[in-house]
Amino acid sequence: MPRPGGSTTAGVKYLAIYGACGGMLIVAMQFVEYRFLFLQCSVEV
Repeated sequence: MPRPGGSTTAGVKYLAIYGACGGMLIVAMQFVEYRFLFLQCSVEV
C-alpha cells in the first residue's frame, strides 16, 4: 500500500516541471512575436 504523502510530492514535482516548461514556452513565443514585430516595423520604415 503506497504512502499517502508520496503521491503529493510527485504531483508537486510534475506540476513544477509543467509550470517551468509552460513558462519557457510563453517566453519563447513572446520573443518570436517581438522579433517579427520588430522586423515588420523596420521594413516599413
